[in-house]
Amino acid sequence: MPDGGLLDRQESRRSSRQTVGQTSDFSRRISPTVVVTDNSSAIEVVDTFAGAFGSFDSAWKEQPSAEPDNVDVSTPRQSVSKLSALAILFVYLYVDSCIVLYMQVYKESRLQENAPGCAPLLTMLAEDTPQEVDLNENGNDGVNADSADMEGPQTQERKEWDCTWYIQRSDNGTSWGAWKKRPQTFTKGTALSIEAFVGLMLSYAVCFLTGGMERLRLCWDKGRLLRFSIPGGLFGFSAVCGFLAQDSLSPGSYALYSQGGIIAVAIMWRLVFNKPLPSTTWVHILMIAGGIIMYNVSEGLDTKFEGVGLMWIFLKMITTGLASVVAELFLKSEPDMPLCVQTAYIFPWKSAMCLATIWLLPPHGAEFGSRPGGFFHDWTFMTLVLVAHNLFDTVMSATVAKVFDSIVKAVCSVVGIIFPTWIVSYALGWDKIAFGTAKGQLKMSGGILVVVSSFAYVVGRRQSKRCEELTTKCEELEQKLSAEKRVQSGTTEMT
Repeated sequence: MPDGGLLDRQESRRSSRQTVGQTSDFSRRISPTVVVTDNSSAIEVVDTFAGAFGSFDSAWKEQPSAEPDNVDVSTPRQSVSKLSALAILFVYLYVDSCIVLYMQVYKESRLQENAPGCAPLLTMLAEDTPQEVDLNENGNDGVNADSADMEGPQTQERKEWDCTWYIQRSDNGTSWGAWKKRPQTFTKGTALSIEAFVGLMLSYAVCFLTGGMERLRLCWDKGRLLRFSIPGGLFGFSAVCGFLAQDSLSPGSYALYSQGGIIAVAIMWRLVFNKPLPSTTWVHILMIAGGIIMYNVSEGLDTKFEGVGLMWIFLKMITTGLASVVAELFLKSEPDMPLCVQTAYIFPWKSAMCLATIWLLPPHGAEFGSRPGGFFHDWTFMTLVLVAHNLFDTVMSATVAKVFDSIVKAVCSVVGIIFPTWIVSYALGWDKIAFGTAKGQLKMSGGILVVVSSFAYVVGRRQSKRCEELTTKCEELEQKLSAEKRVQSGTTEMT
């Protein structure tokens, strides 16, 4: 039988759901803490903080482990109709998966424009013929990605001021390969810093609506702001790396390689929290790693353009996992602090880091002087669409987390790899698979292995958590029975 305190908490939760329109109850629902009371902490936090605006998701999320012990986490947390639930899942699947597709649309639109300044580049493309590699060539009208004295493949680029694309080629050891068109894109730190600033303003608004000026003043505590500088900066750097990876990779490749984040987070969780992972989890991780390797080998990297994309996505996985673990360690230290306030500590540093990457990462802000538009160079309507979808993804992540649970959210992310990402990308020719060749079959097999392993990992997480909960309850029951037996034995002796 549950104790009186548990019954009171359950009754309070039901009451708050019925009166969610009132300010006080609304404040309680949006201000739970992210402290995790069981050992699934780091992996659960990744669901809370993943993505470009991952930390802001927590402002409205209700922590799964804060539910009463007798509530099944597999059931919806709020009563919604089946039609509404399907609509929420559909919208979230669309927003979460279409950001990388819209990035590809943006890149394609840049490649299709032919301004007058593109004429010299078009001439070079038309007259392109293989040439012997001259290691002392430094490029006249463009920029060499590699200096002549560096070892390894050389890469040449040719750019024009008012052309929305440039050309690039790499050597194969003896001669230069063909020129390839690459899009001129906006500076990622610019867009993401503005997006993070908007998120900060939303955090302030939530704090004011739920706690007035008293709660809003907490957002400006200097000590706490400095403390959250590490996770905030890591989240900002991770977001920029994600957009840079989308610049160089196709939608299908980016979506599949992103699943490597499971590996990074699991390893960090094991190292930081020193708790062994189930053997099945390690099997799933190894299968995901094997599938990614198969997919990568099948693609091949004929230029450094794709190789740079892999570097950015690797950095994204590492920084996201590290930021998630560090953020949880800080957030657990103050379990009574509302999450809308904690996200207000994270967002300033995230925005600042995104802005700093403009000068920290190549080409170190040089594009502001070499591209028309300055700080907002190469911005188009699609840039605004990307920023809006990235921000809306935060809202939908929070909605799914409140109505369903983190498992459903993770399943949607895996489903999104297949549809719409892979299917749309393949239909439009952005991702190509030669089914009749060995490389095509290897690519398909690697992709299927990653998707199946990711599904197995998500389902295994749920089963593992349930087993741990059952084990804990059994131990508590055994302790209770032992205590009752001791009481009975004492009573018998007295009589």
